Amino acid sequence: MKTQLLSILSVLIAAASATPARTSNQQDSSNIINNLPQDPNGLIQLGTDGVLRSLDAENQVMAYFPLDPQQIQDFNANFPQSQQASLTQTFDGVDGRDVTDRNQIYNPDQDMLPAMQRQASGTNANGAVASDVNTQNQGQNQQGQGQQGQQGQAQATGLGAATGSHMQANTCGNVGCSSHNTCYQTGCSSCLRSGNMPIGYCH
Repeated sequence: MKTQLLSILSVLIAAASATPARTSNQQDSSNIINNLPQDPNGLIQLGTDGVLRSLDAENQVMAYFPLDPQQIQDFNANFPQSQQASLTQTFDGVDGRDVTDRNQIYNPDQDMLPAMQRQASGTNANGAVASDVNTQNQGQNQQGQGQQGQQGQAQATGLGAATGSHMQANTCGNVGCSSHNTCYQTGCSSCLRSGNMPIGYCH
């Protein structure tokens, strides 16, 4: 009996030692986002290689974090349901930890990067960048379009002009952006973009 118990314990110990331990890389995606430095005129981009990069307005990499498959899934959960099928297909089998070439990390292929911020958006007098769609929304507001019409347009396009007290839970994830500044103006904290999405969304 004692010999059998020792054998069982040996098997359990061997199995436990074979289980990979959690590494420091396995952090919550929201914590990773919040800890990356931000250029107000830039955004945070998840490349199709699985590397999360904080970009400035010139698409220069300020900081990065390689995401594992679970972190990629968690990061992409921040985006609207309409984007999920495409993101799942794009990142199938991708693991950012496989990227070890520093040149690829800091100089990714152009198709992994968003359009240059200055080309994709206009700059106001305070230096804040607003997407063309949001600028168009503001013009419509000046023409007296009601709040209900704005909400309908935001729901249809995935872009919003909600501000201050009008913002509700999860509203940030429905606000389109081209830079962090767009999100700051609506009470959100970051502009996120993933894969080849044409625009980013606030977080």
